Amino acid sequence: MTQVALIDYGSGNLHSAERALREAAALAGTSHEIVVTDSPDVILESTRIVLPGVGHFADCAAGLRARDGVVDALNEAVLKEAKPFFGICVGMQLMATAGLEDGYTAGLGWIKGTVDIIAPGEGYRIPHMGWNGPTSPQRPIMATRSSRRSPGATCSERSSTRRRARPPGSRSSQTSCNGRPEYQMTFTLYPAIDLKDGQCVRLLRGEMDQATVFSDSPAAQAKAFREAGFTHLHVVDLNGAFEGKAVNRAAVEAILKATDAPVQLGGGIRTRAQIDAWLEAGISRVILGTVALRDPELVKAAARALPGQVVVGIDAKNGMVAVEGWAETSDMKATELAKAFEGCGVAAIVATDIGRDGLKTGVNVPFTAELANTVSIPVIASGGVASADDIRALMAADAPIAGSILGRALYDGDIVPSEVIAVVG
Repeated sequence: MTQVALIDYGSGNLHSAERALREAAALAGTSHEIVVTDSPDVILESTRIVLPGVGHFADCAAGLRARDGVVDALNEAVLKEAKPFFGICVGMQLMATAGLEDGYTAGLGWIKGTVDIIAPGEGYRIPHMGWNGPTSPQRPIMATRSSRRSPGATCSERSSTRRRARPPGSRSSQTSCNGRPEYQMTFTLYPAIDLKDGQCVRLLRGEMDQATVFSDSPAAQAKAFREAGFTHLHVVDLNGAFEGKAVNRAAVEAILKATDAPVQLGGGIRTRAQIDAWLEAGISRVILGTVALRDPELVKAAARALPGQVVVGIDAKNGMVAVEGWAETSDMKATELAKAFEGCGVAAIVATDIGRDGLKTGVNVPFTAELANTVSIPVIASGGVASADDIRALMAADAPIAGSILGRALYDGDIVPSEVIAVVG
């Protein structure tokens, strides 16, 4: 007898799904045992898997990750053992890299791409959902007839789902629903604020003694970036990266007070306590670099517990991972480290070619594209960006690159905010 695991994770009409599966089996004349379960062992024992889902993408993702071992069991059964899988509604959407229904929420990452809401006016026919309000008929002869639409006229050019405004610093696109992901996703620009001794600086190739000070007020710089139209910020505690603890906390807190833009922070964050402390302070996402190589299980556990809030920073020299503020080069390839974090809820990977960082020699598109094509996790490019043409090159690459860090070229004036925002807009 074939055993079908119907996953119970608090989202989905289990009774209806179970009944439908039993009736389908009866109609097909096959013998199937339908087991409603949240047990990783039962999932691994089953020959087929069904994941229902109703409601909000973020709620469903959180409910799934709250079941101990379920995500790991699904990854094992579906990705490694290639067992047949059927996702219903949001259960299907969860296969994607992320959902953008209300901000960024990491999915299972089986399909490269994001699930977004199609807004009215984008040229797509959208099924109408919800009730129509009655209106008074215009002609007296129709006064006795209802103005409600007939059941056969439920498709309209509008959607009843409210969509958040698309920020000017990101690019929107749709992904395919036919199981073949398209190499398009939201492309986000992240102006960088690197902190050294409380100042806003830029380094050359990560060398602390090669620092150029651009501002004595990181908070003012953050505010200026926001006023220029950027929607996100990338902040690095350079001293912290070398010392393994927060050194520029006061400057980071000042940045948080100065802007409403989401801030992702890296540098010296190597324990769960440090992660929690920064998130509680108002940081949107923490970037984990050295600890991703030294203690990957800590990173995976944090990503599962904090979906959408943990980013892995992979700094590489000639394709090999560098750690401890780039002071050491390991013997691990960047692509191998990236693959270690598949399916655990990591929100993104910031990939930096440290041989180009701060030199404005052009972004390393092949390196970034290779990484983006190796994993389903969104990859953000960093290092060497010299002009808006580099952003165009990243967006044109045959890979799902999710964004780029903007550094020295932005400070030197080689990148004009309005121009580069228009490129991705």
